[in-house]
Amino acid sequence: MQHFLRLRTGVKISERAVSLHLLEDLMGWIAVLIVGFILMFFDWPILDPILSLCISIFVLKNVYSNLKEIMNVFLQAIPETYELMDLEEKIVSSSELVKEIHNVHLWTLDGVTNIMSFHLVVEENLSIDQIVELKKEIKSLLRDMGIQDVSIDIENLNNCSTVANSITAGIRHH
Repeated sequence: MQHFLRLRTGVKISERAVSLHLLEDLMGWIAVLIVGFILMFFDWPILDPILSLCISIFVLKNVYSNLKEIMNVFLQAIPETYELMDLEEKIVSSSELVKEIHNVHLWTLDGVTNIMSFHLVVEENLSIDQIVELKKEIKSLLRDMGIQDVSIDIENLNNCSTVANSITAGIRHH
């Protein structure tokens, strides 16, 4: 029983799918018992297909929502709980050393573990210690927002070919 309760409260897609499967099985067993008991006393054979349709509708509704979420994970879509522009603004405004952010990617592995990578343009003459501290601050900021794994590429303001290429092409990559 304890294992079932742990699955019921799961947050990962796979845990919720297993919980849903167990719930669907339980509903089917209960429906069979109830209909079987009623049919012993009343001649209402329509109850069986009605309950079957109700359970099928419940299952299909949940399959659709789970499939939609799974497809977002497979396609590495931005998790619905995040607005990419807001994250970019928070990162840029987190330190005066940050001049620009580009090539931003945010996705989830399992609906819970979120991953982010981006290029950060900083002032030209930063020391290694300043860069390490800046990365720690930004990673801490993002971790507090639920992004567990962050990869930051640092680029200098005057030596940033990616920024120059995206400006001349008129395209800003995300």
